[in-house]
Amino acid sequence: MLNTTHRRCLGAILLAAVCQTGYAAMLSVAELRCEYRENPLAIETLVPRFGWQLRCSRQGTMQQAYQIQVLDANTAPLWDSGRCESAENVCVAYTGPVLAWQTPYRWRVRVWDQTGEASDWSTLASFETALEPGVDWGGQWVSPTTPDAAHTWGDFALEVTVTVQSDAAGVVFRAVDTDNLYMWQLNTKLGEGLLLRPHLRQNGAWQNLGEVPLDAVVPPADKAKPHRLRIAAVGMTITTWIDGQQVDQREQRAFGAGTVGFRGSAGEAAGFSDLRVTDPAGKVLLADPLDGSIADNPFARAQFRDKQMVQPNGILLAGASLPSTCPRLRHEIDLPAAVVRARAYVYGLGWYEFRLNGAKVGDAVLCPGNSHYGQLCFYDTYDVTSQLRQGRNALGLWLALGYGPDYSQWGWRWQAPKCVKLRLDVWLADGTRQHFFTDESWRWADSPILKAGIYAGETYDARREQPGWDRPGFAAADWQPVQISGGPKGKLMPAVAPPVRVMGQRQAIAVTQPQPGVFVFDFGQNAAGWCRLRVNGPAGTTVRLHHSELLGKDGMIDPWTNRRADALDSYTLAGTGTEVYEPRFTYHGFRYVEVRGFPGTPTAENLVACTVHAAVEQTGHITFGDKFLDRLQSNFTWSIVSNLVSIPTDCAARDERTPCEMDSACVEDAAIANFGMHGYYAQWVRNIEHGGGNPDWSGDRGNLLWRLYWNYGDERLLAEQYDSLKAYVNRLDKAAPDHVWRDGFGDWCPPNDGTWQGYHNAVPVVNTVLFHELARNLSRMAGVLGHPEDQQRYAALAEEIREALLANLATPDGDSFGDGRQTNDVMPLAAGMLAGEQRDRVFAHLVASILTRDKGHLDTGIYGTRHLFDVLIDGGRGDVAETVLRQPDYPGFGFQIANDATTTWEQWTYKGGMNSHNHAMFSGASATWYTHIAGIRVLEPAYRRFAVQPAPLPGMQQFTCTLDTVRGPIAVQWSRAQGSLTVTVPPNAIAEVHLPEKVVEVGSGTHEFRLP
Repeated sequence: MLNTTHRRCLGAILLAAVCQTGYAAMLSVAELRCEYRENPLAIETLVPRFGWQLRCSRQGTMQQAYQIQVLDANTAPLWDSGRCESAENVCVAYTGPVLAWQTPYRWRVRVWDQTGEASDWSTLASFETALEPGVDWGGQWVSPTTPDAAHTWGDFALEVTVTVQSDAAGVVFRAVDTDNLYMWQLNTKLGEGLLLRPHLRQNGAWQNLGEVPLDAVVPPADKAKPHRLRIAAVGMTITTWIDGQQVDQREQRAFGAGTVGFRGSAGEAAGFSDLRVTDPAGKVLLADPLDGSIADNPFARAQFRDKQMVQPNGILLAGASLPSTCPRLRHEIDLPAAVVRARAYVYGLGWYEFRLNGAKVGDAVLCPGNSHYGQLCFYDTYDVTSQLRQGRNALGLWLALGYGPDYSQWGWRWQAPKCVKLRLDVWLADGTRQHFFTDESWRWADSPILKAGIYAGETYDARREQPGWDRPGFAAADWQPVQISGGPKGKLMPAVAPPVRVMGQRQAIAVTQPQPGVFVFDFGQNAAGWCRLRVNGPAGTTVRLHHSELLGKDGMIDPWTNRRADALDSYTLAGTGTEVYEPRFTYHGFRYVEVRGFPGTPTAENLVACTVHAAVEQTGHITFGDKFLDRLQSNFTWSIVSNLVSIPTDCAARDERTPCEMDSACVEDAAIANFGMHGYYAQWVRNIEHGGGNPDWSGDRGNLLWRLYWNYGDERLLAEQYDSLKAYVNRLDKAAPDHVWRDGFGDWCPPNDGTWQGYHNAVPVVNTVLFHELARNLSRMAGVLGHPEDQQRYAALAEEIREALLANLATPDGDSFGDGRQTNDVMPLAAGMLAGEQRDRVFAHLVASILTRDKGHLDTGIYGTRHLFDVLIDGGRGDVAETVLRQPDYPGFGFQIANDATTTWEQWTYKGGMNSHNHAMFSGASATWYTHIAGIRVLEPAYRRFAVQPAPLPGMQQFTCTLDTVRGPIAVQWSRAQGSLTVTVPPNAIAEVHLPEKVVEVGSGTHEFRLP
């Protein structure tokens, strides 16, 4: 039932329920999906699941039965389910004869409603199975350059000075890759003195090889001082010295050669200096002072402070410098007959563009999607039937570094030479089938892209263009043969996430000239992407495009939030008339672009901003007719999509754009409300499956699974990930015997003083609440999957965590938790961990904190802000929620909008120690619009039953909300002036509409309620 505030907002009684009547109700089936996708080209299963939506104007339409037919590519019947008495229209599994891999099928469905009326058969939809998993494609990985083994050593000695500042420092050697290596750790945390802790990492799993106390060499009082570490690896013997004294010698046979590097994890801090690697004869193999003075540093993305290299968070390996040029590969084939069907399967690193007979294949960009390359690699599938022809055909591949060595050390990087693998299968009219692959017969040459980097931008010299390079008959005698190379070790799987595409274009709202020859374009919206340049001028003219989120007071761009990302695209004209340039292998976060070198005076038509993100469909819309609230919702959605490339990123502008699980966790409810996210998040869950960090970071993998099940009904994904998630929760339980997690980021980026410590907030409360949520959701999953013992076990664990929170983190008076800041109250309340009088007291403390201590402002970071407004509305204080939302000064969303923000920021300040102006993590509050303002809440998985319990804030006058679910569109419209609430329910669903004095259960149709 609505609380008192809700009653004041909505009024009193039900006046009428109105449905569409007066004409024949036509039952039909629409929106056919296989594995949640429309006509997918490469599903990863032989047991596909089907879904559809019903269309019917009759009120209360429910599905009583369905019938599915699957046909082969020639529409010959393969399987007929017959009439199945079932109301299910989401995730209906195929149960026919065994399907074949790499085979196209067609299917259709019809349904019966509760009156016995049958729909016509739907139009035919299609699906195609992928390449058989685990079976080699054939062909080879090829590279335009010979792999550089300069930093792979067998027998060597490594010396480096190590200063352990906090907990531990790790030195890596004989690293084959980041999953296979030795790591010798100096540890100051586990004892009074310094410990040597050798480790072996094989296939991503760590093994501690023992502990060597170093008290005899390093007095405990000196453990934090600089120490010279020497490691000699000769054959299988590894010998270790500290400050010139031998402290360990052992035999290890796992790895015989590899590179060197460093490793750190949360809570650890160290500095490294004066690295030397020598061979057994004393020849120097690598020397680096590690003070940042070497321009071509072998440790890509290393950080330096006080003339030392800062220990990385993760594993950082030395690698040979890889060229940032973008070579092109080509090959020609002959087809003796007309093409009936053709499929291409491509995976190229770092990024690739696939071309065929002079044209790009498909409209995806920045391919392939980023992933943990040592575990999973998501290949792309293309229907190229229409681009192939009988006779001679040319295949082209264009490669770039992509997520390469210059990508952030906190991201998944490809640190080997560019490489690609392609398979092309062609079915011909003469009944034959031909296969083509990448192999040594392909050739390569440099391209007009002189360099490209995800942060640096792209440099293109059109004078170097070779017209027709991707067409048959091109003279390629001077092109070089490719090299056979090693590809990534990860399992090749078909991509299930929507591809990244150019999703829109924007013209500048203003073009100014703050300095002679310098033009600044304002596109009016901060977004991710690049610009399309149209220019006419003399050959050799270079136009430079510098991108930024901010504008300085002098009218020039202010690239402060770019940090070390140059964000500079350069185009040198060929002088051939009107030329159009659009980058391929970079992207930027920007609103403003500074143009230099333009021949003449550009207008808005000369530069168009292209917005680029994953092609997720917008499924949620809400408008308030309120300038501030509508602007805030726009800021939320732009921030979300700007950070949905192939992975959810932290920001779009600066030199990060990394797979931040914590940032993603805070925005997933909002993303699912606003966009169709099933395929995107299903691929993301697989990417982060092996994460084992704190609940505020790695807990995303478990709680997201429940979100996907609840919103989309995907039980199979639960089953796929269940054992791994269970092992993760068990590790958390073992690591925190008292069930309280005291380490982590916590409520990241609350209002703060700009120090590193200030970015952290409510760490124990946030992590313990998230640990509770993980255990509770794992229990629920166990119930869904039929594991009753696990269901009871993890429900009991959740209760133990709840009791631990109360016993260890509550303030002495029991009115709050932790240090009493807002998030410490919000998180237990949002998680339903409090009851009765204590819930009321903590809620009262939260309200008092907001209104008195914080003077009507929020004091929350990313987790607290996500849940703050939900908690206030649930507690009947929508007035306080509105006060916080509309605050025009710091800190708050109003302050951002007052400073012309078109996306949400990383910090509540305009500038600070670290601040991007397009961070999605604070956009999680958009979920409140749907679940609390419009009041649409799922009661049964996949919206079979849902509640509508609107709670408009006191200052709201109206809203209109639509939410396109897997069962069809839900709509809620409310008007204070008209005293009306209108609810639209899709067929085959039931809504519980909460009115001031009663709850009304309604079926499909449009229902209008009068509210005084």
